[in-house]
Amino acid sequence: MKKRSMKHIGIIAALGAVLVVGTVFVAFGGAKKIIQIGTDSRVEIDLENGTTTESQFGDAGASAEGSQAGGTGIPEAGSQAEDATVPEDGAAGDPAAETLRIEGVVLEAGEDSILLDRQFPDGYHEETILHIDPERTLILDSVSGFPAEAGKIEKGDSLYVYVGPTMTMSLPPQMTAVLILTDTPQDAAAPSYIHAAGSLEADGQDGWILKGTDGTQIKVPADCQIQPYLTRQIVMLSDITAGRYCLVWTGADGQAEKIVLFNE
Repeated sequence: MKKRSMKHIGIIAALGAVLVVGTVFVAFGGAKKIIQIGTDSRVEIDLENGTTTESQFGDAGASAEGSQAGGTGIPEAGSQAEDATVPEDGAAGDPAAETLRIEGVVLEAGEDSILLDRQFPDGYHEETILHIDPERTLILDSVSGFPAEAGKIEKGDSLYVYVGPTMTMSLPPQMTAVLILTDTPQDAAAPSYIHAAGSLEADGQDGWILKGTDGTQIKVPADCQIQPYLTRQIVMLSDITAGRYCLVWTGADGQAEKIVLFNE
């Protein structure tokens, strides 16, 4: 049996730590680096040197890295930064893949991509390129839940975006949008894109609890409005089952006020 070097053992141990912690697993650069992106931190493993670097968004190191982004324009279609991996086919828009919610302001808008000034809760900013897949990316009005036109997204617009679990190592980083929510009123919250972990559960108070696969829990009143996405079929709260996706609007009390249920 071939013996593993201490370097390989260190890499395996580091990989184990990354897989246990955090929310999103990302592979880059032909397996040269593996990066895990969370909502407030990032862990990077160099597979060639066996080193691990962890930084919190807002740290001096993270800010310095963000300031080195080369160029602010959107790359031409098909162009890639050196040593960057394009998201694997099916990673974004695939019901089997989890999504991450990000938000920011549009810096540039093209037909098939958007340069977003991504904003984090701690005030950290990072330019991010969002790719729009015409076959998979949904662009919806944040108030009505109906389709919106990509061509109407302009510089300065605020967007809430759900992206696939993969991103490139290029600067700016690139991600594929699964769902883009536009025209969110300043005095209102954007709806949540939920991947149901199971059927609704009774809350013991004549209502229900909707649980998402990401751990989200939303109280759903028994009389909550629910409608199908772009069909005339009749749907009920009982139609929310494991694996179904839905868009949920909540009120100031955190309870669901309206649900749009996507087709299976």
